[in-house]
Amino acid sequence: MELQFGSPGLKMTFHRILFCCFVGAASLLAQEITANIVGAVTDATGAAVPGAKVTVTATARNLVVRDLATNGEGLYSATLLPVGEYSVTVEAKGFRKATQAGIALTANQKFTADFKLEVGDVNQEITVTADAAQVELQSAQQSGLISGTQVRELSLNNRHFAQLVALQPGVSSNLSDQIYMGATNPTGGQNIVGLSINGTRQSQQSWTVDGADNLDRGANITINMYPSIDAIDEIKIVRSPYSAEFGRAGGGQISVITKSGTNELHGTAYEFLRNNWLNANNFFNNLNGNPRPPLRYNDFGYTVGGPVYLPHVYNGKNKTFFFFSEEFRRVINYNAQTVQVPNASELKGAFPNPVCISISSDGTTCNATGTQITTINPIAQQYINDIFSKIGVPATGNNLYNPVRGIFNARQEIVKIDHNFGEKLAIRGSFLHDSIPTTEPFGYGTNLATPGVATTQTNSPGWSFVLRATSAFSPTWFNEAGWAWSHGGIFSHPVGLMARANSADISPKLVFPGNPERVPTIAFTGGLNGLASFGPYDNFSYNHSIFDNMTKVHGRHTLKFGAAFYYYRKNENQLADNAGAFTFGNTPRPANNVTLEQSWANFLLGVVSNYSQTSQDLTADFRTKTFEAYIQDDFRVRSNLTLNLGLRYSNYRQPIDAHGILTSFDPLKFDPSKAFQIDPVTGNRIAGTGDPFNGIIQGGKNSPYGDAIARQRNLDFAPRVGFAWDPFGKGRTSVRAGYGIFYDATLLGFLETALGANPTASYSQVQIANTRFEDPAAGSPVVSLAPPSPRGWDPNYHDPYIQQWSFEIQQQLTSDSMFSIGYVGTKGTHLIGAIDINEVPPGAAAAAGLVPPGGYITAGIRPRLNILRPYRGYNAVNMVESWFNSNYHALQTSFNKTFGKSGTLGLAYTWSKNITDNNSDRSNAPANSYNFEGDRGLATLDRRHVLTASYVYPVPFLKNGHGPAAYALGGWELSGIITWNTGLPAPISSGTGNDAGGLGAANNASSLAGYRPDVVGDPNSGSNIRNIYQWFNILAFAEVPPGANRPGNSGRFIIQTPGIARWDFSLFKSFSITERVRIQVRGEAFNLLNHANFNAPNTTFGNPNFGKILGARDPRQIQLGAKVVF
Repeated sequence: MELQFGSPGLKMTFHRILFCCFVGAASLLAQEITANIVGAVTDATGAAVPGAKVTVTATARNLVVRDLATNGEGLYSATLLPVGEYSVTVEAKGFRKATQAGIALTANQKFTADFKLEVGDVNQEITVTADAAQVELQSAQQSGLISGTQVRELSLNNRHFAQLVALQPGVSSNLSDQIYMGATNPTGGQNIVGLSINGTRQSQQSWTVDGADNLDRGANITINMYPSIDAIDEIKIVRSPYSAEFGRAGGGQISVITKSGTNELHGTAYEFLRNNWLNANNFFNNLNGNPRPPLRYNDFGYTVGGPVYLPHVYNGKNKTFFFFSEEFRRVINYNAQTVQVPNASELKGAFPNPVCISISSDGTTCNATGTQITTINPIAQQYINDIFSKIGVPATGNNLYNPVRGIFNARQEIVKIDHNFGEKLAIRGSFLHDSIPTTEPFGYGTNLATPGVATTQTNSPGWSFVLRATSAFSPTWFNEAGWAWSHGGIFSHPVGLMARANSADISPKLVFPGNPERVPTIAFTGGLNGLASFGPYDNFSYNHSIFDNMTKVHGRHTLKFGAAFYYYRKNENQLADNAGAFTFGNTPRPANNVTLEQSWANFLLGVVSNYSQTSQDLTADFRTKTFEAYIQDDFRVRSNLTLNLGLRYSNYRQPIDAHGILTSFDPLKFDPSKAFQIDPVTGNRIAGTGDPFNGIIQGGKNSPYGDAIARQRNLDFAPRVGFAWDPFGKGRTSVRAGYGIFYDATLLGFLETALGANPTASYSQVQIANTRFEDPAAGSPVVSLAPPSPRGWDPNYHDPYIQQWSFEIQQQLTSDSMFSIGYVGTKGTHLIGAIDINEVPPGAAAAAGLVPPGGYITAGIRPRLNILRPYRGYNAVNMVESWFNSNYHALQTSFNKTFGKSGTLGLAYTWSKNITDNNSDRSNAPANSYNFEGDRGLATLDRRHVLTASYVYPVPFLKNGHGPAAYALGGWELSGIITWNTGLPAPISSGTGNDAGGLGAANNASSLAGYRPDVVGDPNSGSNIRNIYQWFNILAFAEVPPGANRPGNSGRFIIQTPGIARWDFSLFKSFSITERVRIQVRGEAFNLLNHANFNAPNTTFGNPNFGKILGARDPRQIQLGAKVVF
């Protein structure tokens, strides 16, 4: 059918609709980072003034950005405004001109600027300055702002912006005291952003920079880009995003907005430094007599921004603006650990005690004992020559103290360009690049402290590019469209002794070709540290999005609608070890006291207990697509009441692998008739009796879901509703409430792990028991028949979603201060979590006679349980299921005040409780899969009380004075952050090795379920507790009585760990050089009072350190700095 339009107006309208539909094929990887100004214009009697001219000006750029008119009801709305300072001027015939100046807009803000016009000449102008504090009168959204002043002036350890998010109510933090840039940190761990917002998991937050996605979606807890503190304009944290324009995450929305240029040239140059001589020593270093580890820390850079000006070519004042930032970090950190390595005699085959020096070919019989091995296996000699002889020799015994040097450098550039074509069109572009070269002495992903062995060099670059255009089709119709691209990567290579380049003599004959950059791994059973490394590792992801947001003002309605399309790629290799791995056991041996010596003797003899290798470097190349669309109506029912109604649609497509190797265990595809028979004595498979691919589906091959491995959900509609009510009509009180549903985009990391765990015809894996070092495939090797442990993704997957509701009262106390108090509730449904679906039913082991009288299932008996497992032929089967739930209830309060242009005070307090039946997306599973509700308890980041305070206080003394006294005594500034949190819950586990329930998870490294003891008292009460030697009552736990034939009854998270009390303090002095240039000298102390904030105690029942605290957070650290500001 052909459509005919009879008038140019209709044609133009149709063209606009087509244009909107086209660009609307994409909102929220590039998050909405603009703001709105809305208001009503009335006369002195309160009657509406229609047709009044409303002019919105960006004051720092002297640029008129909106030229509007009030509608028939006297209302106006200026939408899609970039963050910054504005003024609004209203003119109407017969009335004085009125202006509100000093309106500081922040991301996602809906600022109310009402005008009551006075009768008079329009040439007479009344100007008022907007209050620094304003309650939210247009939305139920709960949000908080970290201003640029706070970002730059607060005491910020390691200058990382993520720490500032914890200053908001409703936020529970488990951030480290120092968050490093990049993938790794000096402790060998990863840099995660451990924050829970309103009871959601740390993996459910959305992080963006200038609207570009800033998450690695392998785990959803690490970020890709780290914008410089001096380049950040503000950080907006939306805790309850009731507007339908928010999506992509079930939790909070954290938006970092970088600076833009203005009509004036502004900039900074700075350097910050630290040194171990300025720092206090860690509590446990002092306790154990260890010195402070050396530290060299330098952070320096500069920023500059202003109008684009090319002499005799172009003057961009009032039109084109730029901002540029560059920052460098140079950090050298020293750490130390004690490792166990062979001593000088053992390197030559000499032992202080007799060991087996001749072992049968099947590895089970000791043919001769002695204290000297005269003939060393040639491959073992190669490892001795190239590695063991170079790592140092202990003076006595096998313990070697190993101080190591790590390098954690970084460089970053940010470029931002803004151009205004006039009131109708503006374009903005931003580019960010991080380069983060590091040297990990313990190895990336290995954390092996043996000197010089596992060392890796890693770079974790991040990029983002955002281009957006804002246009005004008419005074009531606005549009924003654009494209965002972000990229993160981790690229690591071995450079230690395990690198082939450094150990060229090592050349064992392998089953498959091996790793091109590193030699095979060595592991010892019984004490000695092994030899391992990692890489070459190429882990990268990128995220494209196109987006469109359109706003239409119609009467009392402000309609906003838009859509977004995201294309995400995640590529990661080294998911299975193609280097080859040799394990040397400590049996047979002549005595129990030579376990360490015997494993070394077996190495020298070339007697391998187990050899494993994958045929290729296993690489995941996942692709996902997402489409989201929304419509939002902010309906101003009355001048003091706004109703928010919205609906969002999300379609998260199931991930696929570009090479078709995505696999999963699907319980519905497991055929018991094809299951392996199990040897009742060994618990191993009986060769040739079953299908090795039983229950395994592969995308694009035998998967019932096409290229994916789970069902696709297509009906994820999320309604949002809220209101904001000013009960007194004075603009100083706001009563707000809201409810919304928020769907969550989940991680991909578990699917990557499954690639290496699941059998597939796409590659080969080999496990060979009792073989030879020089040729593991020679002779008649015994391929391991131990049941494997596949992994699976819920085939009937449901997208997780959060329901959230809140009620809040905001009160403006003075023109520059505001208080809020509210209740927030959150309910998580279909949350993902791991569960071992192949546990033995409780009591089945006893019924089968496998439990010894008066005893337990132990490590020696545990394999025999394999005959009783539901999915016979497999060991643990770890699934991620979308079965789990959470709930959260909180009282949240805050107080905020400003002091002039640069002083701030913020207080936030939260009293909350967070409960769940699974505490992570994939890391742990319920102890009893037949009663996973029994794991219901406190969530990982549950903190009962969280209190934070922050302040930036320019000392007013002699502020405007002159002369020597003012120069010396004026210009001082104090700032700081005070944190007081109660402790997090800690999980209880058992290390006794006794499986009283016979479920098969104890003593089983393949199962994520674990095991817990009985609780027979109150672990958090009793005498002589709450000290580092006994933090809780260890007598409150006991082994399950023999014969009970059930799992332990202890809950998972029932121990409260130590809380945090910390005061970070800064003292600044500014010296004015000229009217436009000043120098700021800074001294900052983190944990000023050097209060010992202890880590969690050991909570493994049966461990010698059960109940003891063995570590503490950072002691006092001092940072000196200087900054030139112009």
